[in-house]
Amino acid sequence: MAGDGPGSPSGRRSTSSTSLADVDATVLAYAQWLSELQSQASDVRCHQQAELDVLREAVSAQSSELSEFKRHCAQLIQQLQGQVSELRSKLGERAGVGAIGASEDSFGLGLASLSEGSPALGLKATASLEISKLHRSLGVVQEQTLLKFGEVDQAMNILHGNCTNLHKELQGSRGDWKKSQESC
Repeated sequence: MAGDGPGSPSGRRSTSSTSLADVDATVLAYAQWLSELQSQASDVRCHQQAELDVLREAVSAQSSELSEFKRHCAQLIQQLQGQVSELRSKLGERAGVGAIGASEDSFGLGLASLSEGSPALGLKATASLEISKLHRSLGVVQEQTLLKFGEVDQAMNILHGNCTNLHKELQGSRGDWKKSQESC
């Protein structure tokens, strides 16, 4: 069987066919491996996109909450500033009335000594004593107002601190979100 040896044309074809089959199997395996890599990369991209969508929604929700909180804080600050202005004006009025009350007290004492001789002066002395009592009660109210000022000031400081903390949290979330965007 001289035709079946390696030098024969049929022997070359069978070796060539085997080599082509090996090459085809190698190319097919390589193509399948590339296809799997593309599929995995696509899956990873989809997963990352889903995570980014969740992060966007979270940042958007926090941003809207922060905006709402800022709006609420601004309203509270305006109300507190209005109350502070009102209390200051009342305090100023009462301080002026207190100075007048002190002079009226001394005047009332002088009238009381004069009223012993006249009933009309006695009525004036009684009125002066009532005015001095009113001034004392105004002093108490003034002290209470100052205490309220302190409470309002503390509340404003707490509110401002909360706003600052929320702003820092939002900035941190935005930074994390930007980092995740840049890594893609």
